[in-house]
Order: sequence, then structure tokens, then C-alpha cells
Amino acid sequence: MPKKKKSAQKSSSNKRQGLRKRHDSHDSEREDADQGAGHSVPPSATLASHSDLSEVKATSKHPNRRTEQHIPTRKAIDSLQEAVKRDSQLLPPLEAALYVLKLLARAEKPPGELKVLELHLQTIENQISKLEEDNKVDNFALSLDSTVKEPLELYASQLEIIYKIFYEDQSATAAITRKTGKTSKQIPPDIDATFQAYTKALHLYVAKTVDQTRNNLSQMRSMTLKRPVKTDPLDAQHITVSGNQHDQCLHGTREKTLDAIRHWVDEESPVNQIFCLMDVAGSGKSTISKHIAVEWRKERRLMVQHFFSRDTLTTMSTKSFCTTIADAFAHRDPTFKHTMNEFKASPGYKGLPFEDRFEGLVADPLKTVNRQAILIIDALDECDDSHGERECLLRALAKHLPSIKSLRIFVTARPEKDIKIWAAETPRVLCTNFMELEGGSEDVERYIKHRLNRWKADFQDMVYSVIARAEGLFIWARIACDLLVKTTNVRDLLESLGKKVTLEHLYTVALEESVPREEFSHQATLVVLEMILAAREPLSIAELEKISLRPDVVEAVVFSLGSILLYQGRNDPIRLLHATLREFLTDSSKSGQWFTRIEMGNHILASGCFSFLNSMADENLDDLMKDEVSKRQESSKFDDK
Repeated sequence: MPKKKKSAQKSSSNKRQGLRKRHDSHDSEREDADQGAGHSVPPSATLASHSDLSEVKATSKHPNRRTEQHIPTRKAIDSLQEAVKRDSQLLPPLEAALYVLKLLARAEKPPGELKVLELHLQTIENQISKLEEDNKVDNFALSLDSTVKEPLELYASQLEIIYKIFYEDQSATAAITRKTGKTSKQIPPDIDATFQAYTKALHLYVAKTVDQTRNNLSQMRSMTLKRPVKTDPLDAQHITVSGNQHDQCLHGTREKTLDAIRHWVDEESPVNQIFCLMDVAGSGKSTISKHIAVEWRKERRLMVQHFFSRDTLTTMSTKSFCTTIADAFAHRDPTFKHTMNEFKASPGYKGLPFEDRFEGLVADPLKTVNRQAILIIDALDECDDSHGERECLLRALAKHLPSIKSLRIFVTARPEKDIKIWAAETPRVLCTNFMELEGGSEDVERYIKHRLNRWKADFQDMVYSVIARAEGLFIWARIACDLLVKTTNVRDLLESLGKKVTLEHLYTVALEESVPREEFSHQATLVVLEMILAAREPLSIAELEKISLRPDVVEAVVFSLGSILLYQGRNDPIRLLHATLREFLTDSSKSGQWFTRIEMGNHILASGCFSFLNSMADENLDDLMKDEVSKRQESSKFDDK
């Protein structure tokens, strides 16, 4: 008897286990069906579906729980309430609401009891699908506007009431009575009206967003037409290649370097016609170029400058190099201008190879000038060499320099292989660096003390002990000081900066310190950076706002990145602080979560431009219709007469 009893218990246990397995399998199949149908399930709801299994398995130990149907977890409705209250974007609350509606659709209920919710489910599925399509095109998610949030919150609270009726309230009065086919509690009678109010608010909000974007873009046409056009050749040069984005040297710094350049340029019969300052990125070469250019301009020397930059396709190319240099020299010397114009009079000169244009526009006219001429070429390493442009420039300089006795050329560059070979093989080139000229990094310490002059001496020493490890990189010191001035926790920031003294690590720290940690701010920052990097020419905050679908975030993002971006005001073109920042952002192995895809920036800019063109077309069509109406009215008046 004991053996039979034990065997019967084992058989009963196996049957119960089999029932639970089939029940779990059935629940899993329903979840898979939802996923296979392409329905969006929020992460919190997905986690909730796994915990449902544990609730069902526990029913054998808790006989008071209902076991006749699948009991969804409370986390689903909590996820909806949390999404509506806390989320800043529109899609997550809708996805959470969709999941709750799916759970309610499974409820054991009389036919037609929740028919209205089935219509709501289909509507929200359609709304989510369209919003996701828009996000793919615009690369930006709509925010949860307050006009939409209020009716959505009310709708979520009403869904919670229905949820409690069918899943949580286990009293006899709330249970489903199969005999009568009714429930003793009524679902909120105005839930459909609430849903309609939410849908109407959503439609109005989307329409308002589209209209506002089109209105902003349409204003861009008049803004562009009103922008003053500068005709002075020097002004045209300053717009693109004058290096306005750079600062001059701090007083008392780089004095030995500046003295060496002054001595070289003032020699009557110099041994070297080219002074090449070659050093690593961020050491302050462009600052030297800007400082000495301002100084020589004040002295009214015959001097022109060309700052190469990877910021734009124009400033990294040599296509305009010869004409820019020639026009600037011609503006200052009539003899040069006369010879240059003779060459320009020859047909087809623009189609000549680079070396021939350099000879006709620059080299030959300089031979006729009876005074010293100076050419500054900054950031030669940023001249594009993908199509051999830099090679042509270097070859032209080496070829024509010996025949132009009056010319002095000041060049700055990173020590890249082709530039180093050119400097070594070209006669009369002095190639040096900051270590040879300055002999140490005292200038960096002087700069730090100037920037942090209000700080206590011991804090300044702490800062210098970290920044000095950057081996004289002024760009490192500048960004670090910008961050330190803004932070409220100096010690932690210094500890973070000191972990790895490289520009890549510094840029990472700068971004982390400047951008709030929530996902929305991170994505907004990447979108703005993508637009800035993709622009053919630098755009201002005002211009970016005109072609961005989220103009409200542009200024805030640019302002927060003040330690690595250069701009003066809303209408000033935004530039990267240094060329190494572009290299960092576009290299995923270095930038990690801050990896910036230029192709996405091209997509965003193109979409904005197409919207602008579309608005122009609408305006032109309106004007055309007005003209036609006017013509018909005039014709009608004539016929009446």
C-alpha cells in the first residue's frame, strides 16, 4: 500500500508538472506570436512577460490565486505610468500603452466587452508605425509635448482601472460572471472620448511641428538674400582662409619662437627662404601664425596668408590657392596686379595645371615686385592629399622658390612623412620645432597661471602637475582650463584628466563633462555634431536651426560644447577647436559612444535643404496663383468696360 500510494503521488505530481509545462509553453507561444507579428514591446514589458511565468508556477502553492487564465504582471501597467510621466520622447509611452492593450485583449471577458479597446490598439499600432518611419527619415524623435501628455496620462489611468477589473480584483463582485455575461464593475464610460482627445492632440502637435519647421525654413531664403556680400578680395580671403578661428599668443609666451621668426624675416640675405615650424598637433603652431600675421599686417608688409583647414572642402583644397594668394598680393601692390592681369587675360588659364597657374598668377608677378614679399602657409598638413593636391603644391614651391629672391615663406605643419621629405630635400629651408626654439614647457605653466589667476597657488600647482604631462600641448592646456573653470568638483576632474594624458582622452572627458548623461541629450549632441562636421562650409547656430527638425536643441548643444567649439554668437560660423577633434569624432576606435557619422550629417542637411526648397516652391506657387487671379480680375474689368 505505501508503494502504491507513493506511486500515485508521483503520477499526480507528473501530471501537474505536465500541465504547468503546457501552460508555460502556451504563454511563450503567445509572446513569440506578438514578436513575430512585428509589434513593439517595451523593454520593461518584455521583462514583465518573463516574470509572468513565475507567477503562474506559484499558483499551486497559493490556491487563492486564479489559475484558470494567464495573469500578467503588474510591471506592465507600472511601465506605462512611468513612461508617460518620465519619458521625454513620444514613442516609449505609446509602445507601453500598446503592450497593456495587448494584455487586456487576452482577458477573459464577455464578447464585445472591450471592443472599443481593440480599435484603440489598432490606432496606436498605426501611429507607432508612422512615427518610426518619420524617425528613420528625420533621424530625430518627437518629444512628448505637454498638449499630448495630459490626455495620454488620463488614458493611462483609465487603462489601469480596466486592468484592475480583469486581472487584479479577485472579489466575487469584480469577477466575471459567465451566467449573466456582465461584470459588477463598469469600465470607465468616457475612455473612448479620452482616447479621441489624445489622438486629436497628437495630430495637432505633429501638424504644428511640421508647419513650424516649414515656416522656419522658408525664412531662410530672405535671410540668405539679405546677407551682405563682400566684394573686397581681402575680405573674401578672410571668410575662408585667414585663420580667424585662431587666437594670438598670450603675452609673454612663445617669445623665443617669435623672436626667431622676426630675425629670419628681417635678414637682408637670409640663408633660408622658408621657415618651417613643424611640431605635433595641438602645440600652438596656428597661434604663432596668427600672431605673426597680425604683427606683419600692422607693419604694412607685403604679406598674405593661407590657413588650410579640414573644417571645409574649400579650405582643405588647393583649387582656390593660387587665385586667393594672387588677388591678395595684387590688392597691396599695383606692379604685381598688372603682371597678374596680363596672365588672366590669356584664354583658358583656369583650366591649366596647378603648377602652371602658380607660375602665372604668383611666381612671375612676384619677380616684378621691388620689395620683400611674405607668404604664410599654415597647417600645410591639412591640405588634402587624396588626389595629389598637396604634392603639386610642394613641388611648385620647390621649383619656383629659387627664382623669386624677394619671397619669404613661413610654413607650419605636423611632421607628416611627405612634408618632412620635402623640407629635407628642398634647398634653403629651415625646419625646427618648439622644443628646439623654447627649450621647455614654461609657456604652458605661464598660460595656466594666467587662466586660473583667481585660484589659490596650491590649486594652480595641482593643475600644472597634471597638464605638464601633456608635453607642452597648448590645446590640451586650453581645453583642460576651460573645463576646470566651469566644474564644481576640481579634484575629481583633475583625477579624471590625469588618468590618461592624451588628446583622445581629453576630448572624451570634455564631452562627458559638457553633456548631460541622459540618452536624449547624448543623441541631440551627436545630431548637432553630425551637422557641423558634414557642412561644406561652417554654419552658424541660426543657420543650423533653420534646417534642423529640432531647432530648439541646437543652441543649447553648441553652448554646452564651448570648450571644443569656436563661435562668437548666433550668427557666427561654428568651427571645431582643432583639427584633431574631427579626427577623434570620426574614428569609432577612438571616440566610442561619441562616434560621429558624417554620412548621417549629410542626410540631415540634405533633408533640411529639400524642405527649404519645398517651402520655396510653395511660395512661388502661391505667388503664381495670385498673379493669375490678378490677371483674371484685370481682364474682367476690361471686359466690363
